[in-house]
Amino acid sequence: MDQFFEAWVETVIRVVAQRTGGRVATGRNRETVVPLRWDPPHQATQTSLIPDLWVEWESTTLIVDAKYKRHWEELQQHSWAQSAESIKDAHRADIHQVLAYAGLAKTPKVVACLAYPCLLKNWLSLKERERLFQKADLAVGSKTLQLWLTALPMAASTNEIAEPLEKQLRLAIQ
Repeated sequence: MDQFFEAWVETVIRVVAQRTGGRVATGRNRETVVPLRWDPPHQATQTSLIPDLWVEWESTTLIVDAKYKRHWEELQQHSWAQSAESIKDAHRADIHQVLAYAGLAKTPKVVACLAYPCLLKNWLSLKERERLFQKADLAVGSKTLQLWLTALPMAASTNEIAEPLEKQLRLAIQ
């Protein structure tokens, strides 16, 4: 299911990129691989970083890491303080991972996005209340970096799901 969700997120991101003029690269197609050069080489653990999705515009890079986990639903139902330690630890690792990817971008603006699955009824409720995105700004040298958390249902039309993401990205790439 994690590969299916990742492919679904890719489908939605491709629609958004097409509408906004972005260029898409995918980890699935090995287009986003960034090798790690270890010294000494035989001690290597992880040999590369492979972001799921990488979309570039002239001044902005969007990096999306699709996570087939219940974190979004969990964080919507419970406060951070009430969430289980295992959820907190996994979520923290997800954030660190996507921020590591963000450090690879060369554009002045970077959006690092974690995308989680959610139920359609929850997504519609969040959309109606304009709460589909949780955002944090980080100062990283001369770059503008935003961390986004969002959710995508798998039981809706691509166009319906792409619309709010497109709206947010148009604001980011201005």
